[in-house]
Amino acid sequence: MDNSSHLARPITEAVCRRMRVVVTGANGFVGRDLVSVFAAQPGLTVIAAARRPDADQHQMPDLTTSSHTSFATLLSGADTVVHLAAVTPGKDAPSSQFETVNVTGVKRLAEAALQHGVTRFILVSTVRVSGAVTKETPITEASPVTLDDAYAASKAAAEAALIEQTSNSKMSWTIVRPPLVYGPGVRGPMHRLATAVVTGKPLPFGSITHNRRDMIGVRNLSEFLMRAASHPAAANQIFVVRDGEALSTRGLIETIATAAQKPARLMRVPTQLLSAAGRIPGPGSSLARLIGDYRIDDSKARTMLGWHAPHPVSFDIARMVEALVER
Repeated sequence: MDNSSHLARPITEAVCRRMRVVVTGANGFVGRDLVSVFAAQPGLTVIAAARRPDADQHQMPDLTTSSHTSFATLLSGADTVVHLAAVTPGKDAPSSQFETVNVTGVKRLAEAALQHGVTRFILVSTVRVSGAVTKETPITEASPVTLDDAYAASKAAAEAALIEQTSNSKMSWTIVRPPLVYGPGVRGPMHRLATAVVTGKPLPFGSITHNRRDMIGVRNLSEFLMRAASHPAAANQIFVVRDGEALSTRGLIETIATAAQKPARLMRVPTQLLSAAGRIPGPGSSLARLIGDYRIDDSKARTMLGWHAPHPVSFDIARMVEALVER
């Protein structure tokens, strides 16, 4: 698929002129898409950095041990850093690595960025700092911090460290808290669900039609990060973001099936039985999230930055399915 026509519309020449953006974690799921969006902007130079860089990428210094001078080549002349590199759930990493990489790494990179004159530091965090489920009230930037696991705790600590380090400095910060991100190359529960639909496995979610879950496609997230990098009002702000539409679990599966041109093999298992299974410790906790609500109120981003998700859910669902079929 040729996605060039779907790249973000160019930001203004005045904003782009001589703008240099460093993206860490550039060969990850979100990083690859974000680099393509930045690279499409005239006048903008994107520096892609990774621990195991591809041929056209820069070597990322070790965030936990490297001296500040090790970042000179990467950060010299940079206007903005978008920090994606992190230890995430599902990598079988001990909880100590969440603290070491996600917290200490942010502190050290922010210190280096300050020393090299970077003017904006964008940290991609997670909406999970406000909990894994919602009940009656959608999550906003002001929602209480609810640390359900070591990953969420590390992200909340990284946010606090960044804000503290940049206070009274010339470098502004922006924190972006996305929900579940999907699209080509996604791993984890969404990958497993999409694979099940594409391969025709029956799924017991035919009765889950009344819940609503907010997510964000990787292209919508990339375009929001571009907005955060270029918009003056994004300085020293936290934003939660989402697609423009929330789906039920059944609706999500049917959207995946439509993209795959496959029937959605859904069994109508009573919701009460699924809810009971979701209360069982272990894998059932993921099931509980799948059948419950997860709502986000992104009115701050829409009002302050004029943001609206430019692509429907079907856009990155289709790209995700295409990537699965091609593997």
